[in-house]
Amino acid sequence: ERKQAFAEYTTKRLAYEKRQEKEAERVEQARKRGVFLELLASSDFQGRAFVSSSSEWRTCGPRLQEHCRAHKDERWLLLDAEDRERAFNDFVAQLKDAENAHKEEKRRKRCDAFRTLLDEEVTSEAYADLKWSAVDGILRPKNDNRYKDLSSDSRRRTVLDWRDEKIVALGGEPPAREKSRSRSRERSRRD
Repeated sequence: ERKQAFAEYTTKRLAYEKRQEKEAERVEQARKRGVFLELLASSDFQGRAFVSSSSEWRTCGPRLQEHCRAHKDERWLLLDAEDRERAFNDFVAQLKDAENAHKEEKRRKRCDAFRTLLDEEVTSEAYADLKWSAVDGILRPKNDNRYKDLSSDSRRRTVLDWRDEKIVALGGEPPAREKSRSRSRERSRRD
């Protein structure tokens, strides 16, 4: 019994130690990866960043390696080649996501400002009959920056969304929208 209990104890102890070693390796690898990501975030070459949201490993990797070698930066050597490339690609993906989120936030703010302009300038109780061309005719002469900040298509979509929201708020059913492709096909057939 004692031999069996000792064997079970040693087996459990070895498994526990292996788990501890793996956890320590994982933590150390995460630390090294974090240090390498700091290198990517702080890297600059003649006043501009090595890494941007459109960077590719095949072009940036060798330049960054040469830069680290020239400046005796040990952070480059913390990860093996595969992990460096994976970390680089993850970093670039994060930059793209952040850039897209920033662009989307700016676009949303411009749309909100345009909606405010619509609330200020367009006063109509017959929202169902309200057409984009009529709204455009009202707002274009005003020469307001909130109007200019959006493209024509974005303004049109925002007006139609705004109109539909007003109709629903008044308890009505918004009119069905035509698909822009079908209209362009129809135009090309007429020509």
